[in-house]
Amino acid sequence: MASCLDATKLLTDADEKRISEFLELLHRDKWTESSHTEDGIVISWMKDPDNPAIIVKGSTPIKAPLRTTFEWMTDDATFQQCMQVVDPMCSSAKVIQRVDAKHTVQWAQFKLPPPLWDREFLWSGLATMLPSGAAAVLGSSTEHPD
Repeated sequence: MASCLDATKLLTDADEKRISEFLELLHRDKWTESSHTEDGIVISWMKDPDNPAIIVKGSTPIKAPLRTTFEWMTDDATFQQCMQVVDPMCSSAKVIQRVDAKHTVQWAQFKLPPPLWDREFLWSGLATMLPSGAAAVLGSSTEHPD
């Protein structure tokens, strides 16, 4: 995934807009922290007036170099393992389609506590290094014929 690491290759104007909107959303001051664990995992939520759903954000410290972590998170062969480490409720995950080095279609199933039913999600993934040296790995709901 070396071309994933190049911040300037394969990014469309739509990708740039998606990343910009995502970063703006993350930095809003309207987040409410709902839990914080001893190992540093923070779960927050926000109600956005432009979105009918409640937005949930999870963050955790990662004790590994950014490049190593980014390569692990964007490797199709380790996607399920990565998802199960990042979210212990993930029971299964796979890359449905690799569009190019930065774009994928991904699927995962999550086991939820009763009385909720298990959920499946399908999303369009975008993974890239940013010119600042930070990494962006984000997804948004999509449809796929498979």
